[in-house]
Amino acid sequence: MLMVRVNVGKDKEGKSLEPIVGLLIDTHLMPMQGPPKAMIGEGGKLMQTPGQTGFQAFGVVAAGEGFIVGPLSSMTPMMQPDEEGDDEVKPDGGVAAAEEILS
Repeated sequence: MLMVRVNVGKDKEGKSLEPIVGLLIDTHLMPMQGPPKAMIGEGGKLMQTPGQTGFQAFGVVAAGEGFIVGPLSSMTPMMQPDEEGDDEVKPDGGVAAAEEILS
């Protein structure tokens, strides 16, 4: 498990919301299909073809009283988690913060 900060987006006024801190407990690769494309087919007719397929990585984060599922690109690992949010190393390596979230 890994402590992460999840960027949750912006509010109605366009201000960035505070990131949520939680434990990344699972990851998934989900197949995604892009938007369909148009092309000229036989006889000069306009045809629609399926879009490109690919994979998107999602993470499941335990945070507070629930879970957050979102793209891994919105999550930032916390190598030295602490309660204050600064970069100071805690002697327990963040274990206390992880136990608090899991309890």
